[in-house]
Amino acid sequence: MPASPTRAKRLMLVLVVGSCGLVIGFGYLKGIHYCLDVLWTTIPDAVSNKFAVGAYAVVMTTLGATAVAYLRKRTDVFGHSPLDGLEVTFDPLRVSLIAVAAVIITLLSGAVLGPEAGLIAIGTAIGTFFLDRSGLGNDARNLLVRAGVLGALLALVVQLGFGRTINITTGPLDVAWMNLVGSIPVAATAALLIAVVRLAAYRLRGLADVKPPVVSRIAAVGLAVGLIAVAGVLVSDANPRLILGSGEGFMLEVMAVSSVGTVLVIVLAKSILYCLCLGGGIRGGPIFPAMFLGAATGTVFTLLHMPGEATALAASGVLAGTTVGIALGWRALIIGGVVIGLLLGSWLLIAPSIVGLVVGRVVGGALKHVPGVGPVPDRDTPATDPSSAVA
Repeated sequence: MPASPTRAKRLMLVLVVGSCGLVIGFGYLKGIHYCLDVLWTTIPDAVSNKFAVGAYAVVMTTLGATAVAYLRKRTDVFGHSPLDGLEVTFDPLRVSLIAVAAVIITLLSGAVLGPEAGLIAIGTAIGTFFLDRSGLGNDARNLLVRAGVLGALLALVVQLGFGRTINITTGPLDVAWMNLVGSIPVAATAALLIAVVRLAAYRLRGLADVKPPVVSRIAAVGLAVGLIAVAGVLVSDANPRLILGSGEGFMLEVMAVSSVGTVLVIVLAKSILYCLCLGGGIRGGPIFPAMFLGAATGTVFTLLHMPGEATALAASGVLAGTTVGIALGWRALIIGGVVIGLLLGSWLLIAPSIVGLVVGRVVGGALKHVPGVGPVPDRDTPATDPSSAVA
């Protein structure tokens, strides 16, 4: 039986929206990475004076936070807190575009948040754009927005896979039970670290991420991010991009550090900045900094001669840190563990990744029962489909 015109039109729109999400999302990621390389590698490398580079970092983080705060206040768009995970919301086109702008400003300023929130906002904007011009009823909104978000998130998978962005393997791996044994304490430590960071960020949110946004408070967060980052770089003599930024492209670099003290300074500084960015009123994704901190935690244990291969320990830390802040069902988490294990570079990393996932899920579940922890409404009248939660 042939499909009805309306059904055929919906199917065509889903394919078009998903394809646009994939293409525009991929362009967004490539553009962000290019700009970050210019702003945080090319320009600092061209400046030989450490004081000038430090001042540049402080100015960038402060201006970025101030701009995001002003944008949110001026437009009256509260936005989605990175503490509340990732969620598909059925926002008007204007709101989605403002959310994308806030994420881009945040990322380019060097804040410790990821690009994934921008992808969801891009997918939402694309779905809403086509819905408004399709002539279909509002009941098609769910379908088209989800198609746009799925396409945009697929762009992230393509970027991570073909760009080898989070690949942490440098040679052949062995099948060894000690990899799983060593993964357990690494995963527990990484999960507890992220839990502590999130607990502190929840407390900060009550001060900095309030309605309406207070520009001076969010600007102060940006200033603190810059000052602490400069201090961390001076103490550790590490690449500033190991401390600032989302960090997903620098896991191999932190794993190559041979000094326990240096890695500990990086972990401490990055954790503080991650806390400030999660609860400080700026906008971005919560996943990639947690992945980086998980890999860095595995590196610490490797340098302390924990049994197991360095890559396997890092993989367990990556999944444990990531899972603490993601409220997904077990089936979705297991699938995610398999996919990320492969993206990390080898099917042999799936098992330690699953260990990290289980430990992180347990710690994250316990975290929900702490008083004061949990989501706050993004707006006074949420436009969110309760069934649409991604995280």
